Amino acid sequence: DPNCNTPAQIDLLLGSDLIPQIILEGIEKISNTLLAQKTIFGWILSGLVTEPVTTMTTQVEEISNEYLNSQLRKFWEIEELPPISIKTPEDQYCEDFYKATTT
Repeated sequence: DPNCNTPAQIDLLLGSDLIPQIILEGIEKISNTLLAQKTIFGWILSGLVTEPVTTMTTQVEEISNEYLNSQLRKFWEIEELPPISIKTPEDQYCEDFYKATTT
């Protein structure tokens, strides 16, 4: 694979029971942990890659104040309880008296 260093879709996955039929004579030591082995398909690399692999993930979200305010306003409109007037007879008398005696 000329682009073996680039992640891509897997074309073929073989079971380890086929290794004796695939591996040919010929082995090259690439580094302390990496070997190249000759196979019926060509050369393969096996072993540990010692270079650290880092993954970076970036997530960006935007919520405008206008949208947030609109949603919050709708929430409070739904959740708002209607005003409940709890007046005692004395309260009602005082209010009626006030309305009758003031302009």
